[in-house]
Amino acid sequence: MLARRVIERTRICRGLRGVRGRAPVKLEELEQLLVQFGQLVVEQRWIREIEINPLLASPEGLIGLDELRGGPSVLIRPIRPQDEPL
Repeated sequence: MLARRVIERTRICRGLRGVRGRAPVKLEELEQLLVQFGQLVVEQRWIREIEINPLLASPEGLIGLDELRGGPSVLIRPIRPQDEPL
């Protein structure tokens, strides 16, 4: 898969696989995030620039820790079926 090859070309890939006794990150989840993020940009053509920086990747999961300029931190997550009104 292209997303896996992109991950493998990064300097942090070795660390994501687990080093110094730390558990590895679930690379399958990171692959999915990259694919879905790319799909978002493809579907929403009005997006000109977007980033997730920093992205916390741990064995427990992935979370974007971006901050708004001068404002509070914001967590962005996928819309789930339970978010929709009845």
